[in-house]
Amino acid sequence: MKWYDVESELLSFGATYNFSFGGRGIGKTYSTLKYLIRENIRFIYLRTYQTEIDLCANGDCNPFKKLNSDTGSAYGFKKITKDITGIYDAEMNNVGYAVALSTFAKLRGVDFSDIDFILYEEFNTSGRPCRNQGTLFFNFYETVNRNRELEGKEPVKVVFLGNALSIANPVMVAFNLVSDCEWMIQNGDDLKVLEDRGIAIQIVNSNNEVSVAKRETALYKAIRGTEYYEHAVDNKFINDSFF
Repeated sequence: MKWYDVESELLSFGATYNFSFGGRGIGKTYSTLKYLIRENIRFIYLRTYQTEIDLCANGDCNPFKKLNSDTGSAYGFKKITKDITGIYDAEMNNVGYAVALSTFAKLRGVDFSDIDFILYEEFNTSGRPCRNQGTLFFNFYETVNRNRELEGKEPVKVVFLGNALSIANPVMVAFNLVSDCEWMIQNGDDLKVLEDRGIAIQIVNSNNEVSVAKRETALYKAIRGTEYYEHAVDNKFINDSFF
């Protein structure tokens, strides 16, 4: 089965800010983590809330769990400070950090000059709203990226991973990308690259091999026609009206 591949399907366009909306379970997180480890890229695993980061430190909720099982690796999380968690391999070599956007505003004097990549997982969650989420992200990115471009270095790349809940989420609004997403949906486009802004937006085609196969699994046969089905396998933005 052909699973989602972030390198060939999104990062290959060379954008700095990469947004991917895809059905559940197609391999977005798995593919991105695998790419980062394979290419030995130091990264930040970003979530919106600290409770989400704390859950990652639990072995059962470790986002590396499947990758560890498939490859025989042992990547995991361990607290460094109250608000910063380290990501380590089996030999306890640090490969990156896990941070919550909502608590990062309280941090001062943090040096992330060794970081080249940010993976923002579930950036458009429909749970409790995060106040000023877009501005918080801009401040976070400025802290991580700092002046490296003025020093002739490449900017820190970002992959935003989300499900088809809403294109009018605070991050997309802050980036002024809602109309671009709406245009893509109305025209049936899977990808839009804004080269002048260093942005790539992907709405994964719901006819990908994994989503098609998932339609015949027990849960999705049982809930066919529901809103959950539409966002999980049909990749329709269920919280938006395009009337």
